[in-house]
Amino acid sequence: MWSRLNTSPIESPTPASMSSYPVALLPVSIQRALREEPQVPMFDEQAPKPPTDQEPQPVNVGNTVILALALILGIVVMIRISKLSAGVLLVIGLIGITLRTRMQSLQYQNRLHEYDQTMEQYYAILNQYSARAGQHQNLVNRALSPENLANFRAALATEILKQYEQEAAIATDLAIDNQDDKAVYGSACASQVRDLLAQYFSQYFGAAIQADVLLTLPQLDNPYLVDFVYGDREHNLYIAIVIDVPYDLKTKTALNYVDAWQDRLTSQALHENGWILLKFAEEQVWRLPKSCCRELAKLVATVSCKPEIMAEFRQVGELPRLKQWSKKRVEQLATNGYREKYLSAIAKKNSSQNP
Repeated sequence: MWSRLNTSPIESPTPASMSSYPVALLPVSIQRALREEPQVPMFDEQAPKPPTDQEPQPVNVGNTVILALALILGIVVMIRISKLSAGVLLVIGLIGITLRTRMQSLQYQNRLHEYDQTMEQYYAILNQYSARAGQHQNLVNRALSPENLANFRAALATEILKQYEQEAAIATDLAIDNQDDKAVYGSACASQVRDLLAQYFSQYFGAAIQADVLLTLPQLDNPYLVDFVYGDREHNLYIAIVIDVPYDLKTKTALNYVDAWQDRLTSQALHENGWILLKFAEEQVWRLPKSCCRELAKLVATVSCKPEIMAEFRQVGELPRLKQWSKKRVEQLATNGYREKYLSAIAKKNSSQNP
């Protein structure tokens, strides 16, 4: 199974980008690895709860008011029975309230001291908890920092890729026979466009790039010709790079379009052998070959954690996305001579540069 991935090292694919060039197809296991996060210890401590006691006051005014109201109510009831008893109750009640208020005032300093000690203990425990929580958060921040995440995910991806023997699929002992189109599945990209991209690939990636590579995959009856292969033995990272075209120039036959059966077949075969597939539209390569190189660099930086590879592309713009063709759209393009127009422009440009 294949899943489509925007070649940005940060953003996930969006519906708008999933059906547009450039398209990077990665095995699902690699995509999962590139979304994994390192495990960090859980911090399951509960924050200490503050004391429920309120700060003491010299006199508890609220309780005093309640006692006074209770005394008044008692006197009102008692006066109906005996005025003498009501008077005695009043005197005793006032004495009791006065003594209680006095005792509260005398004990205020002790109560305040106990309260302060309780709060000091609480804040000491809270500070210790906050320190442990802060240490844990720092650990999480370090573990999930962009650099550490990239290294962690690249290591996972490399571990998965090393389960395959992608290099074994490169057929070094087979020759490309352009006369027998049944012998090889492959790109129909115009040679001048492929040559243009080859120049820039050589400039930026050197020996890591091979052009016109035949792949022998068990799932395919015949060898599969790809325009380029990017190879990184250290990470066992192999990227098949294909330049898609909408139709054949001679026969006008539709070639690369959404859900084309041959594209699905070759993509699945590459996937099952641990290959990553990067696809450009021919027009993109013709117009912005440097930006195409930038897309490859972004993909390599993502999978193998080589951010330094992007240094050479700081002044190179993003490659504008181009919607993938439907079969109906391909037929319209063939009728309008879509490829012929820009290939003719390339020929004129080349002839003017080489009179």
